[in-house]
Amino acid sequence: MLPTDVWDYIVVGGGLAGSVVSSRLLALNNTAKILVIEAGRSAAGRTDILYVNSTNLIQGEFDWNYFSTPQAQLNNRVIQSASGKGLGGGSLINTCGWMRGARVDYDEWAQLVNDSRWSYDSQLPYFKRSEEYWTDDINPDEHGHHGPLKIEVPSVTGRVYPLRDAVYESYETVGIKALPGLDANAGENIGFGEISENRRNGVRQIASEYYPLDGVTILTDTLVEKVLLQSDNSSSTDNLVATGVRLADGTEIRGKEVIAAAGAYRTPQLLMLSGIGPADELKQHGIEQKVDSPEYRNSTVDSGNPLFFQQQYGLGQPNNFVASFNVEDKDGLVDAIAKEEGKTPDPATHPLLKNERTLMEGFVLYVNTNPSLPSNSTYLTTANVGLHPTARGSVRLGSSNPYTPPLINPNFFGSEVDRFVWRDSIRRMTRMMVGGNSPLSQGIVEAEAAPAGLKPFTLESTDEEIDERIRASVM
Repeated sequence: MLPTDVWDYIVVGGGLAGSVVSSRLLALNNTAKILVIEAGRSAAGRTDILYVNSTNLIQGEFDWNYFSTPQAQLNNRVIQSASGKGLGGGSLINTCGWMRGARVDYDEWAQLVNDSRWSYDSQLPYFKRSEEYWTDDINPDEHGHHGPLKIEVPSVTGRVYPLRDAVYESYETVGIKALPGLDANAGENIGFGEISENRRNGVRQIASEYYPLDGVTILTDTLVEKVLLQSDNSSSTDNLVATGVRLADGTEIRGKEVIAAAGAYRTPQLLMLSGIGPADELKQHGIEQKVDSPEYRNSTVDSGNPLFFQQQYGLGQPNNFVASFNVEDKDGLVDAIAKEEGKTPDPATHPLLKNERTLMEGFVLYVNTNPSLPSNSTYLTTANVGLHPTARGSVRLGSSNPYTPPLINPNFFGSEVDRFVWRDSIRRMTRMMVGGNSPLSQGIVEAEAAPAGLKPFTLESTDEEIDERIRASVM
């Protein structure tokens, strides 16, 4: 039996956003009646998810364990997509990376929606409020020191990796420069800095624990089917207002406000099950349309060295730096945009050209991530992450049953610009690791260990060969 008939706020989803929003609402009004409804369970007291070497993370019990639809540009492969399921959401299973976006991105969002509250300067106080940054000697105006989340970097935890200096110099050799103070979280992101992690002495910080929910009523293991909508009769347009939610078991709960915080995949599903979405999609599943929203799209647009058995190397991910960079071949980017959009872009106004953009993010990991390779050798792994895909995917309904997973189509590698950006990045990383004059490629890295059946990358790799590798192995 719930302690009230009508809630001030019903928050659907107790993950990262739901935990923070609920905690902050209660802090602003300690008499508010707040109900959080979470489909997963509580992880309180669970020590098997707290550390970097924990085994109950991806594809474990706190992961929705989604898979994409077959990806046309990836040889029709389906791609696993981790998504936190439980109180704390993604903070239960993520890598604990702490990476603030670039100033130019926030400022562009503010311009697009004509709302300065989304600008970098407007968001900065909230960035600072959330963190207890590891030092006050680096960019003190950009960081907070009294927030709930401890932010650490490898050097402060004693993780001094032997190849740190070689990786540092190798990035600079290929034109990726060290950021001032090696701070990759100060708004100017083009370059490389120390990787930041929201760990406290190596221990994961779960959102629902570090943003207190004392005073908030929580339902776990409870799936919401839909948001209840009715007309407010305030105008001839019959505006709809949310009046509560219906659970998957049919129970209805009333609320003055409903906050949908069910994640990037479940929130679109929840809204469509509620009658908010494209007419043809809802009709296909027998759902009455309440609000016409033509599309739900997303821009998914997410070792051999015995030294690492020492205790301090279990305090975080096995790498030093995060690098953010634009393409090297700017003329090639212009050509790719023209091919994709059907006209030559204006460099003074096009969003990918008018400012230096962080189109890619890269890491060098001191670990072998390929289980098919022998374990008695030392390997490095390079990881590239696309940050500004121009391809657009979708989240659709699998059925009208809330227990049916949504159909997730990220449309990976689905645009001419995305393919060009990946090729440019891979050529740069190849030059850094095995084909150029960097410290890594001059005597440290012998060769690339390509996946079985595929050619290693070289400086002579053609567009077609690079595309073949990406289609066969990106994940």
